Amino acid sequence: ENGKEIVNAQLPVIIRQLCDKYIPIYYNPFSKSSALSEEDYASIADADFEMDVRWNDPAGKAEIFMPSIKIARGTRLQCNYGFAKSMKIVAASDSIKLGGIALYDVGLDGGDMSGRYMASLIADHFSVGALRLLENIHIQASSTPERASCSLRWFDAKEDTTRGNINILLNSDLTKNTLTIPQGRVVVHGNPWMLSCGRPITLANKHIEVDGLTLQSQSQSVLVDLLLANSSSDNISANFYKFDLGQLGFLLGNMGLSIDGRINGDFTMKGFGSTPYLDAKLLINDFVINNQPLGDADIISKWDSERNLLKLDVATALPQESGIQHPLTANGYIALGEKDPSLDFDVRFGGLSLQ
Repeated sequence: ENGKEIVNAQLPVIIRQLCDKYIPIYYNPFSKSSALSEEDYASIADADFEMDVRWNDPAGKAEIFMPSIKIARGTRLQCNYGFAKSMKIVAASDSIKLGGIALYDVGLDGGDMSGRYMASLIADHFSVGALRLLENIHIQASSTPERASCSLRWFDAKEDTTRGNINILLNSDLTKNTLTIPQGRVVVHGNPWMLSCGRPITLANKHIEVDGLTLQSQSQSVLVDLLLANSSSDNISANFYKFDLGQLGFLLGNMGLSIDGRINGDFTMKGFGSTPYLDAKLLINDFVINNQPLGDADIISKWDSERNLLKLDVATALPQESGIQHPLTANGYIALGEKDPSLDFDVRFGGLSLQ
């Protein structure tokens, strides 16, 4: 009983000490509290404990989370704490699942290194539902009260010899975080992309700002800007340049759908919390659905905020010698102002036969 009282008395101070020593200020729940006193530090100067936990529940399910976390039987967690040596953590699991997201053959190792907390996680592969996305994953992270950094590396799911590699640097103070993404490499199903952001991303209370987040692969690119500040200036915009729709095949294949073509144009949405505004002008060159050529497709969409209507116009055009100059045209609106949204579209097919 005396041992339990000592642990109960020391544990809050130990948690506070670890947070102050390693957690970025913005996330530290004690950052605005008074500092630990010499008496507090003295109370844990001799603290030393070990914990070894093995998960043997045959159901392998932790119901206290929503959605529930499913943990493979035999998962093991070891922790060692000492005031001078800090907290050492080692964990291993055959699988950890959160809803439809899963990591397999997971290993975790964490501890103090030269005054910063370093953690390394490895996993054989990462899946969403039945879709196996990343293989041979390696995440390394370090943290101090002023700065946290993270590096993510993986091989792509085609077992290509190329490797994805993203580095993220997080700087924190009491009011905000700035997230810097130096140029990184993303490889998804054999397609290499370069990821960069022109300015640091701002993350603060009710304020997220992204300026110039860019994905680029050879001649194609996607540029994204985002502002969420719970104000009328909130907006998200995306610019597409020669974006190859065929790259989405691994996502759409399970739906029996294949598409091809290259997107050029802009999408903008503003005023999430007040009167919304949406404007999209996209051109898809050499558009193909399920091996059916549609030619060049113009897509124009606007939000009529006064009548709460989302207007959509689609026009396709093939060369005159094809004999089917306009295989698909569509125009109309989606009414969202009523309890049950309604559709009013005029769709015309010209020799179109989707399989």
